[in-house]
Amino acid sequence: MSKNRNHRLRKKLRHNEFVEYGFEIKFACSGMSEADFLVALTIGILESRRMAFVSENVGQVFISRLDGSLSEEDQDAVKAWLQSHGGIASFEVGPLIDAWH
Repeated sequence: MSKNRNHRLRKKLRHNEFVEYGFEIKFACSGMSEADFLVALTIGILESRRMAFVSENVGQVFISRLDGSLSEEDQDAVKAWLQSHGGIASFEVGPLIDAWH
């Protein structure tokens, strides 16, 4: 059953209009270390679009926006950067998902 929540509570819980989206990237490096790749990723695309990543597993990062939600345009820009970067053997970009739930 859906609950009616006021604006303040929806914002606090990050529901409805306050959902923040991000996506996951799985990758395999070739010719460079994972740390070097993550530095290149940050400098190459993430900083200019105000994005950041969290990495808990080797070869896997979750990307989100520093000040809001990501869009399909952001996702496409990261895909294009990954395709043009030479230090990656393979990669897989996941769908946009709720970054908080």
